[in-house]
Amino acid sequence: MDKTADLLKELTEACGVPGHEAEVRAVVQRHPQPFGTLARDQVGSLICELTGGVERPRIMLVGHMDEIGFMVRHITPDGFLRFLPLGGWSDQVLLGQRVAVQTTRGKILGVIGAKPPHLTTPEERKKIVDKKGMYIDIGAGSRAEVEATGVRVGDPVFPWADFHILANENTYLSKPLMTAWEPL
Repeated sequence: MDKTADLLKELTEACGVPGHEAEVRAVVQRHPQPFGTLARDQVGSLICELTGGVERPRIMLVGHMDEIGFMVRHITPDGFLRFLPLGGWSDQVLLGQRVAVQTTRGKILGVIGAKPPHLTTPEERKKIVDKKGMYIDIGAGSRAEVEATGVRVGDPVFPWADFHILANENTYLSKPLMTAWEPL
């Protein structure tokens, strides 16, 4: 991989749901800053300033470190995680999505699921499952097993997708992007 792909892989595989951008911030701060001086403000924003040789024009580029994700809302007695969305999610794209719960002990992988078809009525099978009826399955069989992994109510959850370079080698696929870039 080239330097652009390496950086994008590291950035897109970091957890950055709202209120939990520290991992993304650390990636940005770890890399050399060839474009200017990097500073951090009191709320955690990073500011990179490059002073040119002339007063005008002044240009500001703005971005953000967070991504849409979820938060663990409840742990069921049978070991499933109920969740709250952080950002705008369409219910129809959630089922089967791989996710990771960011715990104090590290990432715990899981998948978003719902009541299986054999337990639903014919009418329920015709409808899009509402996210309130979904859960995250981390493979635990009880609340105690979930707690043993370090997962707690309030933990951030983010989509989990491996970084891929697609066929033309300048198009990258990962969460939260699919775009073409020119290598550095």
